[in-house]
Amino acid sequence: MSKKSKEIQLPISRIKMIMKSSPDCESIGQDSLFLVSKCTEMFIQYISLEGLAKSKKNSLEYKGIADFVQSKPSLNFLSEILPQKLTVKECLKIIAETENSGNLSTMDDSSEDEEKSEN
Repeated sequence: MSKKSKEIQLPISRIKMIMKSSPDCESIGQDSLFLVSKCTEMFIQYISLEGLAKSKKNSLEYKGIADFVQSKPSLNFLSEILPQKLTVKECLKIIAETENSGNLSTMDDSSEDEEKSEN
């Protein structure tokens, strides 16, 4: 085992397999594999530490990470992978508001139709 592979915490074989899954990638050098692995570890560490800082408790939670991802425009590419969770109550409220706004526009349309038919 080389000195570089001892510095990496993530399984290099997995990262190599993911990199090879790209149709644009034919061969992967050991140096580039090391750099991608190290950068991935640093990225995970960055998100984890910032997520911990956003967490109300002193533990790493999904909510803290999701809040951090949503608050940073540079991490917008992760917003679908790490969405903010909604409770059932919040979801029902959003659905009710959407239906109410839809009913109002339907009522406006029907009152306009009634006015046209009266004239």
